[in-house]
Amino acid sequence: MKYYQFSNYLHANLYFNLRKYEEAHTYISTIKGFNYFAKTDVKDIELKILYEKGLYENIFYAIESYKKFLKNNKSV
Repeated sequence: MKYYQFSNYLHANLYFNLRKYEEAHTYISTIKGFNYFAKTDVKDIELKILYEKGLYENIFYAIESYKKFLKNNKSV
């Protein structure tokens, strides 16, 4: 994960813990091209943000995407 992506991940965690879910979602949605372990962390916080924002239909799609990622990744 590149520095600015890691920085965005840390900001997303910070804003999530401060219960500023919109800001957290903004930061988490900018992260792209990361390794397997970082991607699972990003997906985990993304699911938490969607839940806290009450976007339950989006959670369904995010979970389906997560399941597809886990199924297609050989290192799991």
